[in-house]
Amino acid sequence: MSKACYLPENLGHFGLAAKNYCHFTSPIRRYPDLWIHRVIKGLGVRGQGLGELGVRNSSAIADIALQSSSREREAEKAERDADELKKAEYMSDKIGMRFFGVIGGVTERGIFVELENTVEGMVRAESLPGTGFSFNERLMTLQAGAHTYRIGDTVEIEVLAVTGSKIEFGLA
Repeated sequence: MSKACYLPENLGHFGLAAKNYCHFTSPIRRYPDLWIHRVIKGLGVRGQGLGELGVRNSSAIADIALQSSSREREAEKAERDADELKKAEYMSDKIGMRFFGVIGGVTERGIFVELENTVEGMVRAESLPGTGFSFNERLMTLQAGAHTYRIGDTVEIEVLAVTGSKIEFGLA
């Protein structure tokens, strides 16, 4: 699914088949939630709506929507970065330890393995058994001879290194 974004025009809600739709979270967590609360309050209580907020044209509303979407993406990235950093910090004293995990991603550079505790690390292709690996993007597999790695496979890994927020695994 594509990411939701804030827009100045009411597009309704496809999934709910609703012509008119407004969304906000409670408790209010984001600026757009606060903003729409103010709009609704202005419309319902005083019949003023957007004018109460000093917004009188669609260009200003479009700017607010664009900035809100952009800032939300930045906040999501910051949250992901913080999670990755804390997971790496947690794994930093587990170098040499072995764990079972599930392959959650495959690229030409290697496989990404996710552990039960949601920590994810990469096993580089050059450290996998076999030589001459070929990556099949359609099947999402990495293969060399009898060795094939695909999303969903369970593998045993060893924690090799933690550098910054990156965790490197090797097959055990």
